[in-house]
This record gives sequence, C-alpha cells and structure tokens, in this order.
Amino acid sequence: MSTYHQLTPGERYEFSALKKQGLKPTEIALALGRHRSTIYREIERNSRKDRAYRPATADQKTRGRRSRSRRNQHFSAADWELVEIWLREDFSPEQVSGWLRRFRLIEFINNTALRIRSVTVDNGTEFHGYKDIEAAIGAAFFFAAPHCSWERGANENTNGLIRQYAPKRTSLAHLTQRDCDRIADKLNNRPRKRLGFRTPAECYLLNAAA
Repeated sequence: MSTYHQLTPGERYEFSALKKQGLKPTEIALALGRHRSTIYREIERNSRKDRAYRPATADQKTRGRRSRSRRNQHFSAADWELVEIWLREDFSPEQVSGWLRRFRLIEFINNTALRIRSVTVDNGTEFHGYKDIEAAIGAAFFFAAPHCSWERGANENTNGLIRQYAPKRTSLAHLTQRDCDRIADKLNNRPRKRLGFRTPAECYLLNAAA
C-alpha cells in the first residue's frame, strides 16, 4: 500500500485551476502525478461547506488539523482514560480540560491531610453547639448577618451544586450519611473555574500549608 502524502500548497493551486477547467478528479490526479484517492480525499476534507474549493482555505484547514494533532500527542492513553472517568464523575468538559493540566497534584493531595480553618454559617439553631465543633475540628466559626445570604456566597453556590444530586423540592430524608459523604467527596474533588481549576480540597491543602 502506498503512503498517503497531502498535497503541497503549490499543488493545491494547480488542483484548483484544473478543477475550474472542468477536469474530473481522475484527470486531475493524472495531471498532478497523484493517486486518485489523494484527490478525492482532498476534495472531501478541504472543500468549504458549500463544496467550493479554495487553495488558501484548504491550506488553513490542513494546518489546523496538524496543530490539533500535535496538541493531542501530549496526552497518553492513561490521560484519555482519566478523561472518561472524570466525565462519569460529572465533570464538565471545561473542568476536565482545566484539571488535566493539574493532574500531577492529585496524588499529593490524596496523601496529605486537609485542615479547615474557618466556617461561615447562618443563624440557625442547629449551630448553637458551634463551640464544640470548633474544638473538635480546630476551625473558627463566623455568623452571617440575618437575611444576608450573599455573606455566605460559597455556601449558597454549594447548595446549588448539591441539588445536582438531590433536586430542589425533593425530600432529603432518605439520604444516608454514606450518601452525604459521597456527594461531599464528589464536590470537594471537582475542579472549579473560579478557583483556577483547582479543587476545593486542593485549596484547603494550599491554605493549610501557607
């Protein structure tokens, strides 16, 4: 089987001129000394959407494909396997792309203890025992002003993320502690754009090390 070689820029201009003269692909192939499959492939891959052929456009499309191919060579089979795993873990394509560049930190994060420094909550009665929680986890509690949810922006945003797993207006009574731990683990290890595609877990780690 002969090796396929794309047309050169000069050949593309000659190809365009012959095509405008009404020559058929097999005749153009003969004139250029190319196999007819090369000509058919050129027409299929590099024609415009309206099926018109422009040499400059064909060159641009070819360079674009080469560039994308070189970028993809930076990713191994293991990397692509991780992409599939992260998509199944509900990462968005943008999150996968951002996190892929940072993946080498994951092993370090997973083997390092994380420490929470502060917690901002509302004034609900469920937090009356906050002193005991502070002592247990070594974190300071802060309370938002009444009816000022924007003072707990991260909390409100996280509530929205949790609703991906527990839709709004549905009862949470059926959730077990294991369910809650699973949701928390997913969200704490999902990269976020506003954090520079770091995960919340990674940010806690970096703050603790500072």
